[in-house]
Amino acid sequence: MADQGNQGGDVVSAVSNLVHKVAHFLHNAQLYVSDVFVALFGKDRAQAFGHAAVAILQTEAGKVALAVVEELEALVPALDGATKRAQAAAKLKSQLSASGHVIGDSLVNLLVELAVQTVKGAIKLP
Repeated sequence: MADQGNQGGDVVSAVSNLVHKVAHFLHNAQLYVSDVFVALFGKDRAQAFGHAAVAILQTEAGKVALAVVEELEALVPALDGATKRAQAAAKLKSQLSASGHVIGDSLVNLLVELAVQTVKGAIKLP
């Protein structure tokens, strides 16, 4: 008769191993980073930047930034980039402030630019 007490440990170990493998795969998954990034910074640094950009956009603030940029692109695609960026920055700052996050213009602009580059397809998951 098999040891019933050890089966729980085996299941936990198997699940833990699977989670580790998936996390490792996702961490090492190649991102698409535009050829311009690669040409300017080199492949390794461009990939590192891409991973960092995706990680930032997966935060609460990043998700809001991406939603704001996508909304503006859908609603007013004919606006020039500078006007859309300014509107996105103002809206993002307002939304983040309403949720208790008061941040400076530099961080707002960083979030907007990362979202813009993602919407344009310069940075994306495979």
